[in-house]
This record gives sequence, C-alpha cells and structure tokens, in this order.
Amino acid sequence: MFLQPTRALMLAGALLACAGAASAQTKLLLSHIFPAQHPLVTQVITPWAADVERVTQGRVKVEF
Repeated sequence: MFLQPTRALMLAGALLACAGAASAQTKLLLSHIFPAQHPLVTQVITPWAADVERVTQGRVKVEF
C-alpha cells in the first residue's frame, strides 16, 4: 500500500526532530483538515501517533 512509506517517513521525521530532547517529555501538536472519521485519520494519522509514542517509549506524545 502506498501509505506505508509515507508513514515511515513521517515517523522518521518526528524521531529526528526529537533526537535532541530524548530525555524530556515532548508534545507534538498536530492539526489537520479532516474529520475524525476520515480514513486518513483513522488509518494513517492515529496509528502514526501511537507509533511515535511507542517508539519513543512515551517521551513524545502527539496531540490533535
């Protein structure tokens, strides 16, 4: 599926942006124009946000 590389790039970008603040709690504020039930939100953005929190062991939290 074409979304997987995009998701991986978004995750890599978030991790690189937070590399300097690895020991601090960081919040990424994310806004988008899609309604909460839109497939892009439910299938890409929300899982990506969960992956960011999991990979950073809770040090980075994405808020919508």
